[in-house]
Amino acid sequence: MTNRNVSLVPVIRGGIWLYGSMIVNNLGGFIYWLLISKIAGSYILGLTSATVGLASLINGILSLGIGLGLRHFIGLCMRDNDLECVREKYWSLVHFSIIIYLSSGLTLLVLGLLGIRFANYTSVMLLASSLIVFLGFLPVSSALAVSFLRTDILFKSAVIGNVLKVSIGVLLVYLGIGYWGAITGYMLLQLVQVVYTLYYSYSRISYSPILRNKVVVEVLKGSIVSWAPSIVLLVGQWLGVIFVFGISGAVKTGYYYIAFTLANFILGIGASVINLLLPVLSSMGEEKTYTVNRVIRFTLTILTPISLYLAVYPFLLLGLLGREYLNASTELSILLLNSIPVMIISGVNSFVYSLRDYIHVLYLGLAQSVPRIILYAIAVPLYGSLGAALSYTIGSYIGLIYVFYIVYGFKYDIKLYMFIKISFIPVALAVLMLILNIPWYYGLLLLASTYYIYYKLALIDRSDLRDLLNAVKFW
Repeated sequence: MTNRNVSLVPVIRGGIWLYGSMIVNNLGGFIYWLLISKIAGSYILGLTSATVGLASLINGILSLGIGLGLRHFIGLCMRDNDLECVREKYWSLVHFSIIIYLSSGLTLLVLGLLGIRFANYTSVMLLASSLIVFLGFLPVSSALAVSFLRTDILFKSAVIGNVLKVSIGVLLVYLGIGYWGAITGYMLLQLVQVVYTLYYSYSRISYSPILRNKVVVEVLKGSIVSWAPSIVLLVGQWLGVIFVFGISGAVKTGYYYIAFTLANFILGIGASVINLLLPVLSSMGEEKTYTVNRVIRFTLTILTPISLYLAVYPFLLLGLLGREYLNASTELSILLLNSIPVMIISGVNSFVYSLRDYIHVLYLGLAQSVPRIILYAIAVPLYGSLGAALSYTIGSYIGLIYVFYIVYGFKYDIKLYMFIKISFIPVALAVLMLILNIPWYYGLLLLASTYYIYYKLALIDRSDLRDLLNAVKFW
């Protein structure tokens, strides 16, 4: 019989630290890009964001899904309380990943030195991308901390890394180094996070100089099904930035990148909790379904009202960065509409993955990203960054349709009807704000009323509030 007393406190607490690291990263990013833009202009911002987009795409391709797969297998080891199993899998995959990223980074470096260029990407941008690729194995190095729900480690590394990024990167740009100064600051954040997470792993399970082919193959078999859709997801994510750069230039890319970053910052409120589900579910038995329903419900009730409120009033965020970024208001509003499908899809994906139903993990990823890629090719040439935002969001809702097929086709007890009811309330209020042109400060009162409605309809219950309060008791 399913245990209904499963506590979400460790997951919520880990999610709070994870979101805290995301806040620090995004706040550091906002300050960083704002200062870079003020000192060097939106052109340098666009060049840097296009470089980061290309390097992130390459890093995703190289990842082979190992970060997510490793968390799954560490969860299985933890279920059996087998620390040696954890040590063997973690260090084997870290060493394997280092080889992959170093060799690929060197290849990019050579191409840059040879003067190769493509589209609007120059050889200098390839050189800069190679340096970012060198440090691209953070998802693997952080897998142990995430699996052990020690996401405070990620928070601490984010604080240190962002302080160095802003102080040193901005100083270099101010001194006239420009593009390379901006890239150096970005790399410092990566370097600190990789070193910090590796040090934590060393202190927790000690270092083991092993690279077991059998272990690598085992994890890769479980990772590849998440890698294929994640590649398409990553392409669907960063191709928007790259398309806008290739078609509309660096300035428009800077605007879209800011809108995209802000949207991810808001979506991170729920994603920080959802992203911790896989190792937790992998270590569970019959409690899987109950736990995934609670987590999706919890994240939707917290996130959806906030994201839709900001979709109606995007200037509240963009105005903080400067008037010129208000040009990205429509794009930000559209991207914030991803909050509903992303939370449901992410939760169901972790649930299906924990059941080792790898084929539907693959199809779910493809259902989102294949439409995005097709739409990018059509919409970006016609509508620029607006087309990129529309393409990304439409892909999310197509993925949500496939979730309905998985849940009802295989009779999983996932409460999709409840999730729709949770989403409908803030959607209706957002439409009301738009139709009546309600000022943002009155809209804030409507936002607050959403949570009261949730409570009265028992969509938020006392156990949620108790777990949330216990989770924030860090002392």
